[in-house]
Amino acid sequence: MVRLAEDMYAAWIAFASGENPGWPSYDLDRRPVMRFDTTSQVVNDPKPAERTIWDGVFATDWGLHNAR
Repeated sequence: MVRLAEDMYAAWIAFASGENPGWPSYDLDRRPVMRFDTTSQVVNDPKPAERTIWDGVFATDWGLHNAR
């Protein structure tokens, strides 16, 4: 558990300092995110069904219908 906390802390400090946190920048094509765990790894678009359920909900409210 200590290793997980250390990895998350180091990534946050790097990000907050304007440095590379250790994974690619987010983009709408791949949607890469870091999954922190005992073995952390970059995962592209985890749980797309849960993400897409929100499509259109906020876009309508904010005028972002086709925002990318």
